[in-house]
Amino acid sequence: WVIIAAIIAAIVFFIRRKKPNKTINRLELKTIPGERPAGKYSRKFKTKVVGVTFDNLDGSSRQVAISRLKPGDQLQLAWNPSDAHDSNAILVFGKGTMSHLEGNTCIGHLKADLAADVVAWINGDDIEGIYAEVSKILGGTKELPTYGCLIELTIY
Repeated sequence: WVIIAAIIAAIVFFIRRKKPNKTINRLELKTIPGERPAGKYSRKFKTKVVGVTFDNLDGSSRQVAISRLKPGDQLQLAWNPSDAHDSNAILVFGKGTMSHLEGNTCIGHLKADLAADVVAWINGDDIEGIYAEVSKILGGTKELPTYGCLIELTIY
């Protein structure tokens, strides 16, 4: 009976540990203003989101989050200056507001060199915001089952 109880306890421990939280509250995220620009913008370009095959810190799947998106969906960018690997890390969220990001909608992050540029832009006085939207969902097919995401950034 002791062995069975230990096995059950271990299973419950791992199930609870993998259960996703609804919000990210362990990170010091700084959301980047990003409403659709009504007027002129200074620059517009497309880039791929990286890190799409990893799980989020809350245990949720980035692949699932990407599968719920469609071209034209607005995205939210958030800077994570406390990231252990890169103090310029910019996370990309598929849903949320500037005051409340839902961790299970994080789809990945910007490439390191672009993220460094974004941090410089937002710390300077040159821009008002960065609008991000889904340009194209990649993969998700029999031939290429892993999802990817091409996004369009508009700097204004």
